[in-house]
Amino acid sequence: MALTQIFVDKELHDIVPIKARQITPDLYLHLKNNLIQLVEKKCLGYCYVTKVREITKYEEGEMRQEECSGDSQVKGAYNARVCRPTIGGNIGCK
Repeated sequence: MALTQIFVDKELHDIVPIKARQITPDLYLHLKNNLIQLVEKKCLGYCYVTKVREITKYEEGEMRQEECSGDSQVKGAYNARVCRPTIGGNIGCK
């Protein structure tokens, strides 16, 4: 059987929460830190995110009407290093 590469770089999409106090000129850094807390070192069901590399694009945030705090939800795309082992595949270890 052929060895399968289980760590790959992949573009993923997610909704990132952002607090009202984080909407500053450093918005990208706040979004990235919130995204890291949300997905890094966690299983998303079909893959395990080992590292968030960068946010490639994001849209304007949406505030929910019932939310009076000013917090927003931002849709975005990001590049991440993920682990995707396949069932029945061989993994080479050192």
